Amino acid sequence: MSEKTDLVHEVGGILLRRANAEGDEWDYAGWVFEPTDGQSYGGEIFRYYGRERRLISLGTDQRTAARAFLRFRALSTGEDGEPWIKCLLAIRRRDKALKMFFEFEDPKRWKLTSANVDQGREILLGEAFPEVKDG
Repeated sequence: MSEKTDLVHEVGGILLRRANAEGDEWDYAGWVFEPTDGQSYGGEIFRYYGRERRLISLGTDQRTAARAFLRFRALSTGEDGEPWIKCLLAIRRRDKALKMFFEFEDPKRWKLTSANVDQGREILLGEAFPEVKDG
């Protein structure tokens, strides 16, 4: 496998383990990863059960996962050679499907606000898993 594939598996594995470790049921989990510079990051780590959004704590695994994400970003660039500014990693629990999407221009993509929080599930998961738009 390539280094990029290994890094995706590392981050996805951590997210999957931590979502399962929370103890509650869930259908989808994800991470909107937003690098703020070469060392720091922000974003939201979440899971959904039905329409209910719950945050996930990665605990001591968060630093490892973030380092893997930052390394992955360093290896992944757009057509202009610039790295992405946001990445959405989403996992569907029933079949462990993992999908990733990248944003190179719009810092507001996948951003939840008081005005759109009711559509959060569709905003965060609709591209990866279109079935969430129906339920």
